[in-house]
Amino acid sequence: SAKSTPLTTSLIPMELCNSSDEDENTNEVNQSRTKNSSNKVPEVSGDQRGPIVPMISDEPAFSVELLRLYYDRLFPYDQMFRWLSYGNDPDKKHPGLVKDFFLRREWSFTIADDIYIRYQSFRDASEMRNAMMKRQPHKIDIGAVFSCAPKDHNTVSPASFKPVERELVFDIDLTDYDEVRTCCTGASICGRCWSLMSMAIQVLEPALRDDFGFENILFVYSGRRGVHCWVCDPGARSLSNEARTAVVNYLSVATTDAKTAIKKATWPPHPSLARALRILEPLFESHIVPEEGQGLFAEKERWEVILDSLPVDAVAQRLKQRWTRNSDHTDASMKWRELSEEINRLGRSDSSSGGPTAQKKKKIVQAHELELWKMNLVFHHCYPRLYENV
Repeated sequence: SAKSTPLTTSLIPMELCNSSDEDENTNEVNQSRTKNSSNKVPEVSGDQRGPIVPMISDEPAFSVELLRLYYDRLFPYDQMFRWLSYGNDPDKKHPGLVKDFFLRREWSFTIADDIYIRYQSFRDASEMRNAMMKRQPHKIDIGAVFSCAPKDHNTVSPASFKPVERELVFDIDLTDYDEVRTCCTGASICGRCWSLMSMAIQVLEPALRDDFGFENILFVYSGRRGVHCWVCDPGARSLSNEARTAVVNYLSVATTDAKTAIKKATWPPHPSLARALRILEPLFESHIVPEEGQGLFAEKERWEVILDSLPVDAVAQRLKQRWTRNSDHTDASMKWRELSEEINRLGRSDSSSGGPTAQKKKKIVQAHELELWKMNLVFHHCYPRLYENV
């Protein structure tokens, strides 16, 4: 969270994980039981428009033996230590090292029977391995770096135990796209809707690098139905809560309203939106429009709703008549190209017409409205939907 709450990242293979991806209340006592838990793996759902590539196996989801084998032989203890210590190895001698840096990092475990254990901390990779081999956690939360070792938090006053730094983390969850994905809903995911996560990454990474200057960025599978983005630069780790909220607000341009999908958008768009549109428009055409994708233009009931939302009625009526008349010869991708050409044609006619007459001004306004409408449509379906409490 934007405060001191650890953000869950799956560190064990999906086929071993049976925990839900719901937020834990980290202000509870160290050990608590979560109600209404489920050991079921989300089902992969689909429709009749073609095969779906499963992202989650339908094999048995959990094995105690495999979990123990994983923590014994496969878990990346050394890599996790090198990453989250940021060079502060307590066994090395250097005057600039903060030798208790990794020790002050909070970890929390969800173990068998959904018992939640907070305030775990380790000196190094070896201590981490010993704890995980003992506890065999089903889920691991990585928290902030605190003012003292979390395992010793009861030895200091509450006012003295506080987070001093944490990575900037974004959570993107496919359930937030349920209104625009047609292949799956809820915790179910497949190759079609996973493309939305790929689009989110392709938009977020250049925004974080080019607009904020961040360099150390890691995208990881969240463990259930989405992606976590970890920004690990020293400047990002030291951001205040207010600064984190400002970053999220800057990147959260999309709304859930298809007609006004972009907050206070104008034409021409802000450079960051223009960059996102250049990235997303070809992906929208290949993954959202066609029948083998989300099928946005594949069925009459859907493309009629889209045409009815066009700000220029003449364009909508012209396309509606053409597509109805040629229903057997115009596939979804062709419809999108024809719609884009209509918008481009109106823009070209504006720039080539004569002086600043009232008619020309009207056409310019219409052209800008159509361009903005198109950007709204693309962003409503493709732009990253960030969970704001990062």
